[in-house]
Amino acid sequence: MTLQALHRSWQLDAMAKNPVIAEHILTSITDTSVFNKRDGGDGWTISEVLGHLVDYDPIFHERARLTIEEDNPLLPAPDQDELVIQGKYAQQGALDVLKLWQEKRAPYLNYMTSLAVDDDTLWSRPAQHPRRGAFTLDGLLMLYAWHDTNHIYQIVNIINE
Repeated sequence: MTLQALHRSWQLDAMAKNPVIAEHILTSITDTSVFNKRDGGDGWTISEVLGHLVDYDPIFHERARLTIEEDNPLLPAPDQDELVIQGKYAQQGALDVLKLWQEKRAPYLNYMTSLAVDDDTLWSRPAQHPRRGAFTLDGLLMLYAWHDTNHIYQIVNIINE
C-alpha cells in the first residue's frame, strides 16, 4: 500500500472513531449545566455542534458522490447556521443528537470505505467548492477528517469554558 493510500485509510478510520470519542466525552460529563453553555458565550451549544455534524455528513456524502460521478462539479455549500436553526438542535439533548450523527455517519462512511484507497486516479478527481475553491476527492477527505476533529475540539472547549 502506498503512503497516500495509507493516509486515506487512517483518515477514514479516524472518521469511524470520532463519534465514539464524542460519545465518551459526552457520557463522562458530570456537570450537566455545560449542555446549556454556548461556544464563546454566544456560539453553538454542544447539541448544536453535534447537529452541525448531523447536517454535514449527508452533504459530505453528496459532495464525494458528485466529485466521483461528474467532471469538476460545483459542490453544494448550504448555510450551516441556517441548517442548525432548522434542525432545532438547541432544543434537543446532546446524546440524542449524537445518536443522529452516528446514524448519519454510517451511510457516508460506508460509501467512502467502499472506494479503493489505492486508486490515485479516483482520489485526484477535482471539484469546486463555492467558497474554498478547488478540491480533489483526496482534499475533501482530508477536510472532512479535520472537520470532525475541529468540532470535537469545539465541544471540549465548551465543556472547559
